[in-house]
Amino acid sequence: MSKQWHVQQSTAEQLYEQTPDETVQLIWTDPPFGTGQLQVGSAHSYRDGTVADTLALIDQLGASAARILNPSGVLAVCLDYRAVHEAYAILKSSGLHYQREIIWHFELGATSRKWWTNKHNTILLFSRNETAAFDHDAVPTVLRKEPKGKYNSAERKVNSVWNYTFGLTDRERVGRANQKPLSIVSPFVSVHTRPGDIILDPFMGSGTTGVAATKLGRRFIGADIDAAAVEITTRRLEGVEHDDEVWAHVQG
Repeated sequence: MSKQWHVQQSTAEQLYEQTPDETVQLIWTDPPFGTGQLQVGSAHSYRDGTVADTLALIDQLGASAARILNPSGVLAVCLDYRAVHEAYAILKSSGLHYQREIIWHFELGATSRKWWTNKHNTILLFSRNETAAFDHDAVPTVLRKEPKGKYNSAERKVNSVWNYTFGLTDRERVGRANQKPLSIVSPFVSVHTRPGDIILDPFMGSGTTGVAATKLGRRFIGADIDAAAVEITTRRLEGVEHDDEVWAHVQG
């Protein structure tokens, strides 16, 4: 890449085909959830596919990640309850090594009157090999909610349950439905990659992965089939040097 980022309007499969073997350190992506509904944003909306469509995309993702990830590379996939369990099985069968799941809990959003209200997403973490890049020092810290004990400090490292605020900062907000905040993506960039590494997002949407990568000195490759998503991401990346805010608010 002649610059720190490259984005294109294409399918995820086309992006994978263009990516050489063992060149990507982190794939962080938020694929369609498979609601089958129109996802409405204040400035831009899009039509979501079915769960079957999402699982077909996950199948392509797993096979491609096993090829394009570096030996120490990591795959992080953000999903909700509709497809996460089937996605886990598909990715496991691709030969990737399952590492962890991050539960991202949030309070904002609609409340269901028909069933238990879903207030979390799951981020599945897989790696190319059994041992993967992990910088413990880069894991963010939060204040403890429980009283400080004899053997506990006032702060702790973030664990596998994240109570990050769902709300986007005003400078982040682009009006696209289901935009993820920088506070969700940036820890993965810091912990699993080093400056200069390549980060890839085949369903880049509003471009949050690219913004986090660029702000933290990494290189970014992204694609989306939606021309509006490419336009939004390009605009954000071109202006990223004017945005000082990578981390949103964290609640312990």
